[in-house]
Amino acid sequence: MKYLVGYDALHLNNSEQSVGKKALEVACKFAKENNANICIMASLEQRPNMPKEEVEKVKNHLDELKLLYKFESLSFETLVSVNYFTPGEDLVNFAKDNGIDLLFVGVRNRSKVSKIMFGSNAQHIILNSPCPVVTVR
Repeated sequence: MKYLVGYDALHLNNSEQSVGKKALEVACKFAKENNANICIMASLEQRPNMPKEEVEKVKNHLDELKLLYKFESLSFETLVSVNYFTPGEDLVNFAKDNGIDLLFVGVRNRSKVSKIMFGSNAQHIILNSPCPVVTVR
């Protein structure tokens, strides 16, 4: 089995980091029970003059997460995707193209106005995912 964990490693403040880590923790529990492989994926929207350091920071953060769970006897892969899709679209496309069996995402409370203005990646994933989605708060 293959599990995908969507992880927002770019805007790391306490609440976003904690929901991402919580989603990863839940994925690890499921993976242990089902002998599954885990892919931790951070999706960055490409923009003009995107600093290379930004991508490297995210890669380093994901590698640190992988090390935290090194002794859990689980199979991990990390991926930083940089393209013109929203993170929600990118995760759904990756899940479709790679036969993902279960997708994990952290969610946080946002106002209705914020969702209208900025969209909701979690909502897009839930509505368009080719596999079941586990949301973690």
